[in-house]
Amino acid sequence: MCSKTCGVPDVPHAVITQQPSAGTEGSSVGLITAPPVISQETEATRLTTLPLSARVNSNVKFVISVSKDVDFTWQCKLLNNNLLVDIPAHLSVYGSKDSFVALLEYAETGLAVEHVIVRLIKDQKELPNAVRLFMFFGFVALPPTHPLLSTVSGDSTKYLHLAYKIDS
Repeated sequence: MCSKTCGVPDVPHAVITQQPSAGTEGSSVGLITAPPVISQETEATRLTTLPLSARVNSNVKFVISVSKDVDFTWQCKLLNNNLLVDIPAHLSVYGSKDSFVALLEYAETGLAVEHVIVRLIKDQKELPNAVRLFMFFGFVALPPTHPLLSTVSGDSTKYLHLAYKIDS
């Protein structure tokens, strides 16, 4: 019981409840819409309905708008139902982390790939920070002889590869 000094009457009140809004799966920020990976729904549908044979070795470019004036481009390849992402040498560009999260979410929900593999150039000076960032996302380092890298072209001594397994 509240005394007269507290200034608020001690009366029963109803509990206010609010239904949680359904956000994008995997997004911890509560986005209501899908990540802005492809601007037109017809393009997204066309990409996901390709037969697996057409998705074995295809180049894909994602352009993600992170603000009104800034777009971020990710060069990727679809290889045996895995997405290989070439990471630029200067990853600290504004919005790169947010756009990569959008790309990762789209790979999981829109492309239905089994793994996302990132390829980093070993001699870049921000390599330790980039590796730390991708390990925070759940990526693990792959040895050059790993079976996932059997279809990846390029000098394995020049690149460091990290992989993320998409949960089915």
